[in-house]
Amino acid sequence: WSSDVCSSDLFPSHDRCQELANKATSYCDTLDVADQTIYQDIWKREFAELIIKECASFADKHNQQKLYEDYTLGVGKAIKKHFGVEE
Repeated sequence: WSSDVCSSDLFPSHDRCQELANKATSYCDTLDVADQTIYQDIWKREFAELIIKECASFADKHNQQKLYEDYTLGVGKAIKKHFGVEE
């Protein structure tokens, strides 16, 4: 079912979405979870966190505007903080 998440029009970059879905699946497979509902909940959280990290990384790479000497806006860090995602 995880591959269905990436097949919608919401993700024009289907390949990258599928890579993140596969990473979430690999992570969940390392856990000892027999209940499918719990597995899916963990998978959804992991997938969302991977997307947030991907967005934050993209923002950091493309946001190098300096406000002051040696200080950038840090949008990626702000995104992760907003969603409660650790580095």
